[in-house]
Amino acid sequence: MQSCFGGRADTKAILAAFQQSFAVIEFDTKRVILSMNKNFCHAMGYRSREVAGRHHRIFVEPDYHAFRDRLPEVNLLWAISTYQ
Repeated sequence: MQSCFGGRADTKAILAAFQQSFAVIEFDTKRVILSMNKNFCHAMGYRSREVAGRHHRIFVEPDYHAFRDRLPEVNLLWAISTYQ
């Protein structure tokens, strides 16, 4: 099976475009916030230093946690989420 990406340079370019176009936040496996891009900070009204190191529960409703805790633990998860 051949990759649709041309290699490492293409992957870096795609990730850079993603960072410029979308609000992105990164969590560790314990759901602690590691980093977020400028788009995320602007959309959510936070500064990076205000939320880095905190648990992501500051962004979600309490009933979400029961759902999330039933999911299997994964090393990498791409999710599309909305925060209103």
